[in-house]
Parts: sequence; C-alpha cells; structure tokens
Amino acid sequence: MTEEHPPPNDSGVPPESPPLGQTLPPPPAGTSPLDPSGPDSDSSSSGFLSNRKWVIAGAAVGAVVILALVGALVSNGSSSKAGPTTTTTEATTTTVPRTTTSMVTTTTLPPPILTKAMCTETPPDGMVTKDGNSFTGQCLHFWAHVFQFDAATGPCTLMANYSNSWHKYNFEYGNAILMIDSNQSFGAAVTSTQGKVQLPSNSCAQLGPISQGDNIEVWGIAQGTSSYSTKAGGTNQYLKIGLVDAYKR
Repeated sequence: MTEEHPPPNDSGVPPESPPLGQTLPPPPAGTSPLDPSGPDSDSSSSGFLSNRKWVIAGAAVGAVVILALVGALVSNGSSSKAGPTTTTTEATTTTVPRTTTSMVTTTTLPPPILTKAMCTETPPDGMVTKDGNSFTGQCLHFWAHVFQFDAATGPCTLMANYSNSWHKYNFEYGNAILMIDSNQSFGAAVTSTQGKVQLPSNSCAQLGPISQGDNIEVWGIAQGTSSYSTKAGGTNQYLKIGLVDAYKR
C-alpha cells in the first residue's frame, strides 16, 4: 500500500516532521546528496587546513614550552645532585736568588833561601869599619883571614879580618873585623834588601874544613855592627855576617 505524502509548499519551508513511527518520504526527483568534491567541499577543506595550521603552530609552541620546562627541571635536579665543589689552588713558586760565597785560599809562600849567587856585592876597603850598619840587609861577598876560631867562639862562629880582594898573607888584610855566624836556625826569616829571606840549612857545616889562620872566601848577609871586649881592656867593633857559604882558599 502506497503512502501519499503531501507536496512541498511553495514557501520552501520543509513540512513538519512526521509523527513517530513514520518514515520520511524520498527526496524529490532531480536532487542528489552532497558531493564531497563539489563547490562546498572546497570551502570546508580550506577552512580545515587553516585550522590545522594553527593547531600545528600551537602544538609546536607548546612543545617548546614543555622542553624548556623539562630542561629547567633537569638542570635543577642535576645541580641539586651535584657533588662538593672542588677548588683548584694554583701553587705560586717564588724564586729566591742564591748568593754564592767564593772561598779564596791564600797560600803564603816561605821566604826564599839565600844562595851565594844572590850575594854579589863586595864593599870597598874601609867602608865596613867606617859605617858597617849601612850594609845591613845586603847579601855581600868577602875575602878574609881567620884570626880566631876556637873554643871561645864555638864551632859555628869565627872572627876574621876583611878585604875586598884575595891576599896570600894575613898582614895584607885590613883591620875591619867580621864575625861569621852560622848559629841561626834554618827557616828563620831575616831582613834583607830583597825582602824576607832564609839562611840555608846547616850552614855551620860550611865551616867544618876551615881552621884558624886560613884565608877564606865568604858569602853572607850583613846584620849590623856590634862590639866585644878585648883582654887588654879595650873594645873591638865588628860586622856580623849571617853565613850563606864559605870556602878555604
């Protein structure tokens, strides 16, 4: 049985909905459902795309904010869990200049030992008697005649008359007297015109071959004048000579 539907009214207003339990009539001929690809679909699609852009932009901003919050939380967490702070102290090296003290060793050489090669001067005749002290400190060369060399003088001292040349006979020697002394110990420094010097060791041995009455050649250093008393009650002045060397002639 076919149900009849009232025709649509001319005003374009759809008829009232049928009561419950009734079905709607089929659409009028010549009409069809909306085509998704039709004109209306273009406008709805562009609106959707526009809305999707805003949604994507908002989502990106939200993601950035979330990442920032997460980074801050992680940073706070890591800082709260960080261990004790280690402070590195840089050592400062101070260079102190070193003072070097040089030890200077001074070696004192002993005075030179006199030799007859150092005694080359022979005073003129009469000068020893006139001013014997003027020769003090000089190493001199003499010829002499031994007039006393006995127990009174001892083995290392003798008395002789001086001359500035060699003579065969004792009366040819003058009246100047020399006391040849070899008693001074070796190493004792004596004053000379050449500075401090030493007499040779054991110079007394040089007098061993000599006897009283001999004519001798003598080298020695002048050490000033002195005098002695004679048996007759007088005095004799002499020039003391520190013996360097002596030979019998």
